[in-house]
Amino acid sequence: MKIHVNDNDLGVIRTRFEQYVATFKEAEASHQANISLKREHSLRVCDNILLIGRALGLEDGELRLAEIIALLHDIGRFEQYAQYRTFMDSKSVNHAELGIHIIEKIEILAGMETDLKEMIIRPILYHNRAALPAKETQTCLFFSQLIRDADKLDIWNVTTNYYLQSHGKKNTVIELGLDNREDLSPAVINDLLHHRIVDIKNLNTLNDFKLLQVSWVFDLNFVPTVEETMKRGYLQKLRSVLPDSKKIEEIFAMATDHMHKRIGKEQKGQAFA
Repeated sequence: MKIHVNDNDLGVIRTRFEQYVATFKEAEASHQANISLKREHSLRVCDNILLIGRALGLEDGELRLAEIIALLHDIGRFEQYAQYRTFMDSKSVNHAELGIHIIEKIEILAGMETDLKEMIIRPILYHNRAALPAKETQTCLFFSQLIRDADKLDIWNVTTNYYLQSHGKKNTVIELGLDNREDLSPAVINDLLHHRIVDIKNLNTLNDFKLLQVSWVFDLNFVPTVEETMKRGYLQKLRSVLPDSKKIEEIFAMATDHMHKRIGKEQKGQAFA
């Protein structure tokens, strides 16, 4: 796929992004910290998408397009937090849809070709959906898969660091306002045991949310993402902050085996479903 995005295009959008984020000034330090959290997340997702894209052999124009998608994928989060004081869509607004509205409102993509704008907007619109639409172009689906993988890598980074380093300091925004008790919901366990992404509607506790993050291994699209997930030890970190039980051991053994099989089948040149 030949995509013509140059360094100047990328530089202009970076500047516009920073100018937009700078408009969110919170008087309370904890609120400003959550704005900064999303800015820093967006920048790290850019790093992740470049890492995956280079491993997949993308050309320079494709990498720049991927970086723009990553930079803007959560642009709706800033207004969402300013209005609702949450990053939980079910308690506020769909942040991807809000993001598209903001991209158009502030004209952050002004000057780009219409086709390129669409190649940026649609993956952003789809990045938080439970599943990608069946009727889409291969190019759109590819970049949608790329942003979903890159996003997961940094959400794992943010949440596992929080679980392991919070030292009792609660951030209800990261915890989605969920109860921090030992319980595990049967529906969440059932989804995992059937290799399904945990349905967010079934989350009742923070431990359920941690298990939802485990289930993301079944939704990784590219082997370089699987390899990076293993290299960073995200599953081990999640295991260390969940209760000891046979069901939990079974889930983690299954998730680890799934990732090893992904890598093994790729090395043998086999397709993986």
